[in-house]
Amino acid sequence: MKQPIQYALLFLILITLFTSCKKRSREDLPDSAPFDIYAAGREGYVAKYWKNGNAITLGRGSGSSDANAMVVSGSDVHIAGYEINAAGKYVSKYWKNGTAISLTDGTRDAYANDIFIQGNDVYIAGQEIANGRTTYQAKY
Repeated sequence: MKQPIQYALLFLILITLFTSCKKRSREDLPDSAPFDIYAAGREGYVAKYWKNGNAITLGRGSGSSDANAMVVSGSDVHIAGYEINAAGKYVSKYWKNGTAISLTDGTRDAYANDIFIQGNDVYIAGQEIANGRTTYQAKY
């Protein structure tokens, strides 16, 4: 007598699980979210950022580039990263709304690793090969 009750209980649990766990399709999702979603990185060795799935290309040179950190402040998008110049050196870069600013002169390898906004001030942390040495020196 115990086994039919156990089977019936197991059957009810399985039916409940399979009917309540419905996969959502893309059509089930709302057309617009109450907020924007951002991501930064690279695609095909070219620095980019994405806003709501739409890619914005940052790297413009012939060498590789990467976006290492991002801050969105109001309507402004701030990104820290690097781009390799024609001489093969890593140049520390800052992009604001897609416009690049070189933070180093490109004679020594350098990277921008992180970014922080406080009011109207932009702080970027990174590293650059120390002059005449083979080790990196912290920079901001």
